[in-house]
Amino acid sequence: NLLQTYSRHRAIVVSHFILTYDANDSFSQQGQNIYNALKDNPNLFLMLSGHKQGENMRTDIYNKESGTYNDDYRIYSLLADFSDRLNGGNGWLRILQFSPTNNEIRIKTYSPLLDKWETDENSEFTLPYNMSDPVLSSIEDQTTNSSVAKEDFSIIVLPDTQVYSESFPYIFNVQTQWIVDNYETWNIVYVAHTGDIVNNHYSTEEWGNAS
Repeated sequence: NLLQTYSRHRAIVVSHFILTYDANDSFSQQGQNIYNALKDNPNLFLMLSGHKQGENMRTDIYNKESGTYNDDYRIYSLLADFSDRLNGGNGWLRILQFSPTNNEIRIKTYSPLLDKWETDENSEFTLPYNMSDPVLSSIEDQTTNSSVAKEDFSIIVLPDTQVYSESFPYIFNVQTQWIVDNYETWNIVYVAHTGDIVNNHYSTEEWGNAS
């Protein structure tokens, strides 16, 4: 188990279908299985997914010792999929900005194609997260440059891009070029893709558009 092998490192799980889009913020069957299998690992704090069109999130708090829910282990699950919108999503992506100094993760939703921010409560919000938890290595401990560790840093999430690969490859290019151009501005350390990447897995043209 990687989470146990690297138990002093904070962990994010990225999978295609973790959350549904319903009033109960329910896990998919796949998502429930992932959560049940991994919830005992205190270093897991975030799960990212797509597949279901829309935006959703849930918070689960679990104590592996007593089997009861409390503040010991908090796992956030986030869903974002814009593929049902105009042009397969109009370039919307997620920015997860981590602030070690403030112990919070700021979620933002932006379209480099439209140069617009989406600011409703499902698209822009802040999650409390202790990045100095003594149980785990601090963010600062996990880098050789402690001055960098104290700065805000970002993870970019690309939701389902299959329609771009199939019909609007220029939008895919706009997204990825924005990431390159804003690498330093947002201090981007990682880019996650929650799938689907292409619409037809056998299409070399679509894979070419996505590469």
